[in-house]
Amino acid sequence: MKNQEKELAVKQKAFAIAKNLLNVLTIHEVTKRTGLTAAEVADISRRPVM
Repeated sequence: MKNQEKELAVKQKAFAIAKNLLNVLTIHEVTKRTGLTAAEVADISRRPVM
């Protein structure tokens, strides 16, 4: 269970970083820097800013 929690925390951090990077980098560059897939980053870029 702890390993799954750690993986989730790492993924959540990558999403937060990607959200910030999208302000200045392309989706392709964000995928290289975060390890997220292009689909995940594209999904983040389509979410409304809150």
